[in-house]
Amino acid sequence: MVYRRSARLPIDSLEADNLRVENDRLSDLINHVLQIWNQVKIRIAQAQIKQKDRYDREIIQPRAFIIGDNILYFNVTLDHSHSGKFILKWKGPFIIHQVLPNEAYKLCTKEGQLVQIPINGNLLKLYHKPLF
Repeated sequence: MVYRRSARLPIDSLEADNLRVENDRLSDLINHVLQIWNQVKIRIAQAQIKQKDRYDREIIQPRAFIIGDNILYFNVTLDHSHSGKFILKWKGPFIIHQVLPNEAYKLCTKEGQLVQIPINGNLLKLYHKPLF
């Protein structure tokens, strides 16, 4: 509230030419909104493709083992037990005896004893013999 002054709006200070320029600018923006929107849509699609490619590069693909590979078997029961903190959690080495569907494998020991239970492939990793 202002005492002893008349109220003034921002539009009152604009002259007719300035008002016309502002109206032209607004109408140009309104006319170009669809074009700008399409450009933004294309940029978003490109950014999503780049992001998907980056994500896909980081995904570890499951390794398919073949018969005769030397592998180690992860002992899940020791992983959930805290009493054997320093016990090795990998058993083996084993040899792939048979490849089953859905990434399951039958194993046998180095001595040739067959392990009866099929093992899921996510619990296996390749065994590399020590160099020394």
